[in-house]
Amino acid sequence: MGSLHHGVISGSGVMNVKIEIQEINRSMSSAVTATSLRSRSSAGLSPRRRIVVSSVHNDTRYMMRVLLEMWGYEVSEATGLDDTLESARDNHADLILVDTSREFENDLEMISTLSHSKELGWAQVIVMSGYSQRRYQRAALECGASGFLTKPLDLDLFESYVRTALNN
Repeated sequence: MGSLHHGVISGSGVMNVKIEIQEINRSMSSAVTATSLRSRSSAGLSPRRRIVVSSVHNDTRYMMRVLLEMWGYEVSEATGLDDTLESARDNHADLILVDTSREFENDLEMISTLSHSKELGWAQVIVMSGYSQRRYQRAALECGASGFLTKPLDLDLFESYVRTALNN
């Protein structure tokens, strides 16, 4: 599992996310908000938005789940195309976060399939990748992704992308 050392969450070198003290404080207050959202949802007021995190890395899926749940989202995890399609369909996902692997060309097929699936017409796809070159960003967006984030993730930018995707 991931661990916190000197302000950085790391998971076996898979992903490093810088966190400042203010981020930790904000996350703690978001956990309280998440509890409130659960209560609101069960009372039939405002249901929580559903996100699928797709990655071949257990640590990445775990860390993304913890972060997103602290922000008040309902999160499910998936690996590979079939598992991601099934999870997104079964959980009526509003957003799919795809963590790319070293096999970027295969990931492009997955991004295209998810983005153009009639079954998932409502779901947005955001790509998270260690590849920062513009050609990778362009390729992912051309395949239908609604956003592309380079790792290590800037948490403020990540949160902004998630909120924007869920509000569209």
